[in-house]
Amino acid sequence: MSLRLRLFNLLLRISSYFGLSKLHRSENFIEDFRTHAQKSDSIIARFTRNYAHTLTTADSPCWSWVGEVGAAKRYILYFHGSGFCADLPATFRYWADRMASENDASVLLVDYPLAPEFPYPAALNACVDSYRWMVEDQKLDPAKIVIGGDSAGGNLVLATLLRIKQESLPTPACAFALSPCLDLTLSSPSMLENEKSDVVSNLKLLKRLAPLYAPEGNFTDAMVSPMYGVCSGLPPLQLQVGSGELLRDDSIGFYQKFKDATHIDLVLWDGAPHCHQIFGFLPEAGLARRKIQQFIAAYTPIGRLET
Repeated sequence: MSLRLRLFNLLLRISSYFGLSKLHRSENFIEDFRTHAQKSDSIIARFTRNYAHTLTTADSPCWSWVGEVGAAKRYILYFHGSGFCADLPATFRYWADRMASENDASVLLVDYPLAPEFPYPAALNACVDSYRWMVEDQKLDPAKIVIGGDSAGGNLVLATLLRIKQESLPTPACAFALSPCLDLTLSSPSMLENEKSDVVSNLKLLKRLAPLYAPEGNFTDAMVSPMYGVCSGLPPLQLQVGSGELLRDDSIGFYQKFKDATHIDLVLWDGAPHCHQIFGFLPEAGLARRKIQQFIAAYTPIGRLET
């Protein structure tokens, strides 16, 4: 673990203590959660203003292209995280810009409807609709489309893949999920084992977020918790997660359950915090992005990287 990562983990722990860790007691939970997200996004925005690619609105005001579609070798459909209930637009604008540059891609960001105002299946429907638009309306080659997401967005990646299979839509080339939340029962061992080591979140907070997304309590529905799906026939997947995260066993459990049904590349990062890939100043973030880059290049037909 690099010194820079150790210091970053310390800063995140302090930030979590004064912010997220106490939200589970908030009487205005959603308002306070979104305020915390907005403050975090504003801090990140100060360091991410020099973009290499243009941002243009697609056919829906909820879809934005980062990068020129006609000049791209491949396309990344990306679903952001933040607990199904918030967005960090500056953060994910920056992240999409990095993804576009490092993968010779145009990135379609999906601003899906947020819970609790729009609970399941609103976000999932929006994600599936964006993919359907890419392949049916825009006539983009599915073999050049990669679906990605982080945290709650990682959940939506796997649920979208299940819906793509269910609806017999063309299969994308591959998909990746960063620290995905794949089991909203929140019952995996790491939820308790990593309660003290997770520098970003805590179990009480997750227990408030889950029923806002799925208020009917259908946490074992495969489209709510992909851990309970039938994942044969899905495209190749890469899952990345930190060893000290609450969500560690969502990725490990998914890998162990479905590794014989589809190709899954599991990458476990020692001591890395939730979605560390986005923070470009960390050496471990660069290594993680390289893993994504190599994975995408291996499963798309053009622009392969040298190994």
